[in-house]
Amino acid sequence: SIAEKMNKTMKTPYKIQQSSELYPASGGSEDCHHINGKFTYTIELARSFQPDSKEIKTICENLTPANLVFIDSMIKKANPNYETA
Repeated sequence: SIAEKMNKTMKTPYKIQQSSELYPASGGSEDCHHINGKFTYTIELARSFQPDSKEIKTICENLTPANLVFIDSMIKKANPNYETA
């Protein structure tokens, strides 16, 4: 899966699960996108909603490779002839 490929690039892998399993919520963008047939994903950035500013660089370094895998996967899905670098 795309999530598994993304997880393999991260220094600190995430638990892959439905966003609705994280905490009670409804009416988010995932709901709207699902109804319209759009692909969405949710990444919790840190263990708190407001991580300390000292953690931002580490969080970005961990997530950037995963986000690039996601982007490549979406481009490939839209254009099967696309070759990644």
